[in-house]
Amino acid sequence: MDSVIWEVFNLAWLSLALDVLAGGVFLLAPGMLLAKSLRFDTPASIASGPFISVAIYGIIATILGKMGTFTSWATLLCISLLPAIIIQAIARLNRKKRFQEITLGEELYEDFSNHIKLPRWTICASVACLVSLITTIAVLLSTISGPDAFVQNYDNAFHLSHVQDFVTTGTYSSFTEGFYPSGWHSLAAMISSCTGCAVQKAALATDVVVIVFAYPLSSFLLLATLFGEKPRRVFIGCAVVTSIAFYPWRILLFGPLCSNLLAFSIMPAVASVFIRIFSSSKSSVEHGNFIILFLLGGVGLLFAQPNGVFSAGVFLAPFCIATFYNYCRVRRGINRFVSFLLAVCLTIAFACLWIALLKVPGLRGVIEYDRDVPSTIHNAILRALSFSYVLPRAQLVAGTLTLLGIAILFKEGNKRWLSVSYMLFIALFAVAYGWNSDLRKLFVGFWYSDYYRLAASACVFAIPVLATGIDAFCTFLLSTPRKIINSRNRGQKHSEVVPKVVAGCVLLLAFLFNTFAFEFIPYSIRTYGFDAVRYETNLSYSQSSGQPLDLEEKEFLSKVKEVVPDGSLIVNQPFDGSAFAYPTEGLNVLFKRYNSSNDPDVTAIANHLSEYKGSKDVKTAVGELDARYVLQLDYGQSPLGINPDGTYYKDFYDPEFWHGINAVNETTPGFELILSKNDMRLYRIER
Repeated sequence: MDSVIWEVFNLAWLSLALDVLAGGVFLLAPGMLLAKSLRFDTPASIASGPFISVAIYGIIATILGKMGTFTSWATLLCISLLPAIIIQAIARLNRKKRFQEITLGEELYEDFSNHIKLPRWTICASVACLVSLITTIAVLLSTISGPDAFVQNYDNAFHLSHVQDFVTTGTYSSFTEGFYPSGWHSLAAMISSCTGCAVQKAALATDVVVIVFAYPLSSFLLLATLFGEKPRRVFIGCAVVTSIAFYPWRILLFGPLCSNLLAFSIMPAVASVFIRIFSSSKSSVEHGNFIILFLLGGVGLLFAQPNGVFSAGVFLAPFCIATFYNYCRVRRGINRFVSFLLAVCLTIAFACLWIALLKVPGLRGVIEYDRDVPSTIHNAILRALSFSYVLPRAQLVAGTLTLLGIAILFKEGNKRWLSVSYMLFIALFAVAYGWNSDLRKLFVGFWYSDYYRLAASACVFAIPVLATGIDAFCTFLLSTPRKIINSRNRGQKHSEVVPKVVAGCVLLLAFLFNTFAFEFIPYSIRTYGFDAVRYETNLSYSQSSGQPLDLEEKEFLSKVKEVVPDGSLIVNQPFDGSAFAYPTEGLNVLFKRYNSSNDPDVTAIANHLSEYKGSKDVKTAVGELDARYVLQLDYGQSPLGINPDGTYYKDFYDPEFWHGINAVNETTPGFELILSKNDMRLYRIER
């Protein structure tokens, strides 16, 4: 019996690996091929592939949605490949013009000897992806109960149902009901419809694809753009890309913020392309191609999550001001004082643009969203500097090295703006987390005044600063033993082995202290960041009793699926866990999310369904919606309207609103009990 269980367990994880592989192809292929057709080299094309693919999918899905065309994963993938194919065909026909291959850094390939040329940037990108994969296995996959596990928070009922909508309707557009950024959902739906896996499993595969491919490749692209002349710093940044416990793990638990996971993961690559537009000194064709990539990146961020545009804007604003100042001083020969005044004018222009965007009607709902203020600005700054953010779980090693990185960047001069950008995010997080003022929305409203989103943005853009600090620390570790050896062996050639061994050992210790909570370290400075994330991940993804939809209720839903004809509308009370009946089993429940409804027919059913036989209004509502069944997963008599010992979602639950559904039982006229087990019921509505 144990061997059978183990075999099934292994097959489930193998199936997830195939889902991730399919998702990787979907995320990388269209964008990579389009970048290659625009003459970018292979490392740059692969690294920019995710944000280009998200943009292309979003545009194509919108067009097909407006046309009312049913879209499958194959249709979306094939059409998304057409731009690259067309550009390649035009280039082959126009053989007279040959453009040099574009690299995102002058040193993308370097000679290691007279005859050997190794792809250093390819190695860096591979290290970033490998480190992300190892961290994902250690923090996420080894912690959850299985590949079918999922978070049952309020937002995830929407996310999973939205993905199921895409799979069922064949409409992948972000404009189905107004505008909702659906880049993440489109990718999950493509995986589900391609491999046939359940939506919750496709969601997990999508998260893994984004964390293992999109985020590390995007960070690599930014590191190579910022520090192309310092390859060791790029390599270090790639090696520590997932060394901060907060991102991306904690935003998978809060919400989860699926759209922001994708947006923040492609954001560094979009920023790097913008920087290259101004730092590139090649032909107008190269500039034009960078501009095309940046525009696609902006579109990709919009379809992923628009507040990624604002995060990228905050990061790039100091770069624009510094670049403009240098242009005035060096290129135009303007004196320092006037150049400074012009840079101040540009800063004021950015502030005016920010204020103008606050007045955009479509953003009012986001900006006016109310959020709690859990702490003070002073405490928020301390938490940001120590990478603990919303929980007192500091990573003091990473925090100290990041502060060193800020100091080094100021000392180096040409990258001071990078430190300013990072400090801006710390300030914005402090405002969101600790400033109880009506003016708070002026600064952080574009992120729903959400300190989780701002903390995630700060973590993403902390990587180049952290890499700088580690690089400087590494230089110190190498130089100190050399000086000691030189002082003892004057005039003799010394070996580099000892300095490198010393540096390696110290860096290894720093990594261990930053990652693990050793008991011999004083509690006040012990690192519990990853321990806390693993613990909370295990709780959030648990399939045991305590979750709104537990294993026994999942089994009951499987039996319901066998009894109920496909497409029949089932009235449900979503807080008992049945909100997930649609994405997990494909059951057409009335409430596919935890949200209530403003529709009068739906409201009448939620409030008064138990009065079905005697109420003309309820009968009309049931007929209008063509409801056929009633599902209860936590039936019971109590002030809550359900089994008080049942597994239900407690946040935002209003027993009065759901009284009509909760009150239905075996003796209620007009309802026939056809399936029951413990506190679970399925009734047929007599018509």
